[in-house]
Amino acid sequence: MRKIAYSTRYGFMLAVSILLLTGCWDRREVNDLALIIATGIDLGENNQVAVTIQVFIPSPSGGSQEGNGQGNIFLLMSSGSTLSEALSELQKKLPRSFFWGHSKIYVLGEALAKRGFAEELDFLWRDVEPREESKVLIAEGSARELMKLVNEQNTIEIIVKMAKSRNLQKFTLTEVMKKTASSAKACILPRITNMVVMSGKKQSGVLSIGGFSVIKQEKMVADMDKGDFDSLNRLYNLPTYSTITIFPENKTNPITIGLKGSKFHLEPSIQGEKWKLKIKFKADGYIEQNTTTIDLFSPKDQLRRLEANVNQELSAEILKLIKHSQQRWNADILGSADSFRRHYPMEWKTVNWDERYKKLEVSVETDCRLRRAGISDLQQKMLHKKE
Repeated sequence: MRKIAYSTRYGFMLAVSILLLTGCWDRREVNDLALIIATGIDLGENNQVAVTIQVFIPSPSGGSQEGNGQGNIFLLMSSGSTLSEALSELQKKLPRSFFWGHSKIYVLGEALAKRGFAEELDFLWRDVEPREESKVLIAEGSARELMKLVNEQNTIEIIVKMAKSRNLQKFTLTEVMKKTASSAKACILPRITNMVVMSGKKQSGVLSIGGFSVIKQEKMVADMDKGDFDSLNRLYNLPTYSTITIFPENKTNPITIGLKGSKFHLEPSIQGEKWKLKIKFKADGYIEQNTTTIDLFSPKDQLRRLEANVNQELSAEILKLIKHSQQRWNADILGSADSFRRHYPMEWKTVNWDERYKKLEVSVETDCRLRRAGISDLQQKMLHKKE
């Protein structure tokens, strides 16, 4: 009897296990897919949404490892009342199913960005397939025309490397949604452009970052000039390294200093009717070039003396950036609204932040330490020889 009962239990468990082993019921073969690499979204005619997608279609014998497999690149275009409708119309014409797992960038056309792109963000965030870690960029002009210029076989590798670069890690769809939904309702987005390069005698286009656009309430309100672009780069430590130039002696002989490891911290305070914000900035500096007569290797510790010039220049540039954000754009690009809301929740309930931000008293405290003067001081050696 025990043997029969054991056999019955074992048979029942085996039967249940077989029912659970349904296999890959939802599998999609790579030969049935069109891998979306980049998506361009523009404002089309009659206020419609014009979508341009760059797809990689693997060959039957090729792989699908982010451009390392064999296949072809195609540029597909469609329009619709919404982004979802435009993509649906495009899918109807294509025998392969769209696959968003390899999507790297979403490029918003300039006209669409200026009109507002809240509805397009809603689709990209609401739908389950578009990747939240893809980067959101603003095109100079039309996103469609930009994608046409770089529609070549090596484009996938360029887009993949651009999406992985540290410069763009703060501009994922997830981060954009967080910032536009924050108390500040403002952020910045990189502006992407086509840089013409020569390969032998042939011209080709390469995607590159040409600046930043200021976004407020899912709408582009301004483009930053070069000075503001450089200051923001230093604050967010976006490039591998940035530089700042000072003139400690005169206006013709500069010293260029490379900055690394920069970071900033916001300290809000309320004193009566005055709302104040202190920005604390830290960085390490390294002498890149010295065209002055200052001997950086003298025992007088010239590096400590130069730090005052560097910190003064950095403070002025950061303060200028914030003044522009208050007076020109009225966009809280650093997210100071969240700092005030966390520190002063009761006062925050009754504040009109747009009006308050314009009147916010801002101060900057910088701490840049010059770590190295370089290997040698050629300028000083040349001066000594002349003497």
